[in-house]
Amino acid sequence: MTTETNMIQRISLQDNFQVLAQLLNDSFGTVANDFGLTIENCPTNSAFITSGELESQLTENREFYTFKDSAASVGFIAIERSLGEAGTYYIEKVAVRPDFRHTGIGWQLMRFAEGRIEELGGNRISIALIDSNAILKKWYLKQGFTITATKIYEHLPFDVCFMEKIITKK
Repeated sequence: MTTETNMIQRISLQDNFQVLAQLLNDSFGTVANDFGLTIENCPTNSAFITSGELESQLTENREFYTFKDSAASVGFIAIERSLGEAGTYYIEKVAVRPDFRHTGIGWQLMRFAEGRIEELGGNRISIALIDSNAILKKWYLKQGFTITATKIYEHLPFDVCFMEKIITKK
């Protein structure tokens, strides 16, 4: 991490999910706006997640982490163990509050998540994103992810790009 006041912390059920949901709403809200997503056409997008929904997603096979700047949560990441594919983990809900973007927080969250997945015995990381989000896709490619598939889901107003990264043991 960086300093005493900037750190990544694991989220527990005792944390304030109202604050965390607002962080996701604000962070994903810019993407929703850019790609025309609404609660009607994409209700499961994190731009519209409630504190109760977020809290219910913190399960035995899913860990949440927040990046704190001083005392405020300004970044978020979820790590989920695949129940169907041994050694595979999903990185989800990568979020940085808009006024803290382009400061390296997203990269720090990703490096942390990769280390945590390796620590948990994972050897493959999978992510999914809006296929037409060229900026985000390029960001993941720079981190060593490769495109594995693009799928159309009838319930989503966009195509989904799947990317993965193989973890090589150090």
